[in-house]
Amino acid sequence: MNQIAKFTGTLKKSTGKKRQGPVLFPGDYGDRGAYTKKSLDTLVKNFTICPVNVEHTNTPFDGKLGSITRIWVANDATGEPALFAEWDQPQAVADILGNDPAKVSCEINLSVMRLQAVSLTNTPHLASAALFSASRKTAREADLENQLEAAKAEYSQTLSVRIAAEIIASREKAAGGI
Repeated sequence: MNQIAKFTGTLKKSTGKKRQGPVLFPGDYGDRGAYTKKSLDTLVKNFTICPVNVEHTNTPFDGKLGSITRIWVANDATGEPALFAEWDQPQAVADILGNDPAKVSCEINLSVMRLQAVSLTNTPHLASAALFSASRKTAREADLENQLEAAKAEYSQTLSVRIAAEIIASREKAAGGI
């Protein structure tokens, strides 16, 4: 019997009827397997188009929600490697979801290291694995932007103090030399 590992994340709307984003990150997930960048590369190499379903159960929507049409490994917003997926969804699904994130769970057949299916879910295991709207920032991206702004402000304040000190020193030197 094939052992299936299930992971969850969120897909974001990209262009038209496609959503894409990171769905799996390297790490040890216990009975779901341990993944390295090399493992993610293997999933890409073994990839075949797979269905999008609902909550890993049989529903009337099976085979009607579109397909994962490609996967690839790239760095996420933090520079860490991640497995990204692209979902080609029917227009009706795109209309219903709009720009709202689509939380998904990946099923990986561990015996052949292949993405077997992706299911829409309300309970993602990997909250940071996400396919979001192109106009919507991930929580990680927003946090990184906040850190960058704080660093810029701190640097600006430090630079201003240093320049002010140099001006004062220059004036004192000029005044002492008269």
